[in-house]
Amino acid sequence: MLVPDYYIMELSKSFSFCRNITMDNWFTSIALAKHLADKDLTMVGTTRKNKGEIPESFLELTNREKNTAVFAYDGPLTLLFYCPPKSIKKKYRRTSLKESGLNLIEHLEKQLQMLTLRRDIKESISAILKKPMPVDPSGSERHSQGRCGFCSRNRESKSKTRCTKREIPICLEHQVKVCRKCSN
Repeated sequence: MLVPDYYIMELSKSFSFCRNITMDNWFTSIALAKHLADKDLTMVGTTRKNKGEIPESFLELTNREKNTAVFAYDGPLTLLFYCPPKSIKKKYRRTSLKESGLNLIEHLEKQLQMLTLRRDIKESISAILKKPMPVDPSGSERHSQGRCGFCSRNRESKSKTRCTKREIPICLEHQVKVCRKCSN
């Protein structure tokens, strides 16, 4: 028994019946499909072209019409081969990627304008978009945390709030609350 088949069989032991298992091309095989069918389980999966289980007529792509499907039946098993229209697929993929890229740029530009976004993230977005960082329209610059200018050094009280006149950090204990009329 192959390793992929072993894992599928181990994982499907707990299933009772009438279940469908979807898998990728590493797990998919005709032998596994037949074994699962005996247990009343079905599977859907992709398979690689280089597996010897696929009929040679399915692998000949030169004379195959685009956008067609070919089926093969073997008892309870069905094998489907679909030949996509390549020119449309490539054009769609290119268009889709371009639209996704433009949408991403638009999203990043909106994020860059957010006032609450962290500075390091804004710097990264600015570098990606090759645009300067926007200036805070309120005019208030954000300051890093600093030691209170009035507290002793051994107190270690730090604050992001700064004195409006002297621009030094001040802790809550040294702040004075004054209304706008009285501050003038």
